[in-house]
This record gives sequence, C-alpha cells and structure tokens, in this order.
Amino acid sequence: MSLQPPATTVGKLQTALHTKAKAEPKYRFYALYGKLYRWDVLATAYERCRANKGAAGVDGHELKQCVARRISDRYMLRLIALWLEAPVEEIDEQGRKQRTTRNKDEGRGTPQGGVASPWLANLYMRRFILGWKVLGHEARLQAHIVNYADDFVVCCWGNADEAMTTMRAMMDKLRLTVNEKKTRRCSLPEGTFTFLGYTFGRRYSKRTGQAYIGPGPAVKKVLKLCPCGVKYVGTA
Repeated sequence: MSLQPPATTVGKLQTALHTKAKAEPKYRFYALYGKLYRWDVLATAYERCRANKGAAGVDGHELKQCVARRISDRYMLRLIALWLEAPVEEIDEQGRKQRTTRNKDEGRGTPQGGVASPWLANLYMRRFILGWKVLGHEARLQAHIVNYADDFVVCCWGNADEAMTTMRAMMDKLRLTVNEKKTRRCSLPEGTFTFLGYTFGRRYSKRTGQAYIGPGPAVKKVLKLCPCGVKYVGTA
C-alpha cells in the first residue's frame, strides 16, 4: 500500500485521465472500476462529499447515454446507473429522516453536492457549449460562455435578449431546465452579478481612483470569513 497522501495519488490519477481524454476525444475508457475502489480514491471522495455536505437534488436528464459515449467499462456504467437511481435519505428541520425515490421515479437527477455531480453536469454543458460555437451563436451574437460545472455566464456586447432566447431554446432541446431564480440579464457597469464567489461590476482603483470593470469577493463569502458584520467594498 502506498504511503503517499491520498490527495497526491488521486491528483496524479485525475491528471492522467484528464490528459488522455483531452488528447483523444473519441477514446472510450475501460478498466475504470478497479481504480474506483482504491483506498485513496474512496477516502478522498468521502472527505470531499462530507466537506460539501452533499444533498439530494436534480441536475439533469437521459445521463447514462452520455457517460457511455466515453466509458466502456460495464461495471462502472452499472455502478453509475445504480447511483443515479438510488433512493435518497435526508434529515428535515425536525431531525426526522425522510427517504425519497424521486430520481428513480422521474428518471433524472444526481446528488447535488456529490463528488461526481460536477462531472456529470459537465457532460451536458460540454454539449451545450460546443453547440453554441458550432451553430455559430458565439460569432453571430458576439457572445462567449464561461462556465463551471452547470453554472455559466453568457458575456456579450449587445444582443443580450437574443442570446438569452437562443440559450433557452438550446437548453429546451437538451431537455434541461433553466434555474429561473438564478437567471437574469445584467448590464455592466451599471449593474453587478455574482459568479463563483465573486461579484463583477464597477470598481475603483485605490491608486488612481479611476473606475474599471472587475471582480471582487462576494459580500456573502466575506461575511462567512468575517462574521463580525463589517461591510466590504471592492477596490484594487
């Protein structure tokens, strides 16, 4: 048994698989199941899931077919299928345990906060982003997509309404549901938007006092680190 820290050995495995996948887009991976139950992989997955406080949630649909395009290991595919269909147990505010089979009944969903959920979400996001470019929307609308897992921002110069309409049409074709609570149009520098813990908008240079558009730590994130109630004003 290796005595290397789990994060180091798992990191090397992730890098090797990532490099192979990028270099050969049509390559289908096999013999993955043996790597899955390595002690370091399982330990790292457990720690990450516990840190994220993984909970049940719906991330998307028809996923097993997407996974099978890149993975041929039938044992791994079977495990992923069981994981997607497994009942979910949650504890409510009164401390009572509730068990649901919503994912299996509706034929969709992955555990939100689970260690594999970002990867599964990326399968659909990759199709969406590739389609956005191949169909010419990026060039036609001058709209560039920035994403992390299933969170994304469409940055464009004008044409915002058309870009949003096109995005919704593509999401509907992929059978994905847009989160209306998190989706909105924002114009800079008048407005601001928060993405991945940073708020983007008008900032002022400490050195010159000139205004510019840039990111700053989101207030909610700052207050988590400094719960003393001090307000944060982003400058550079």
